[in-house]
Amino acid sequence: MAAVDAGPVDWVTLTPGGGLEDGAACTGRSRLGGDRAPEGGSTLSYADPAVAVLDEIDRPTRDRTRVSVIGDDGDRIG
Repeated sequence: MAAVDAGPVDWVTLTPGGGLEDGAACTGRSRLGGDRAPEGGSTLSYADPAVAVLDEIDRPTRDRTRVSVIGDDGDRIG
């Protein structure tokens, strides 16, 4: 991992923090946590983490780290 951290490539890994519900509608509402998913958060559809990935590509907020994506009843990330 140290070689990746020191290199010229910028990267981020987003992982669902749990609460994925099969068949749930995409809300487009999620929030980013740290390396470990914070407590709480609402249910995520399988599409919600995909929206979070696209938002992070369009408007990067993190780099060279792993973050969790959890459901949020508040505003859409980004």
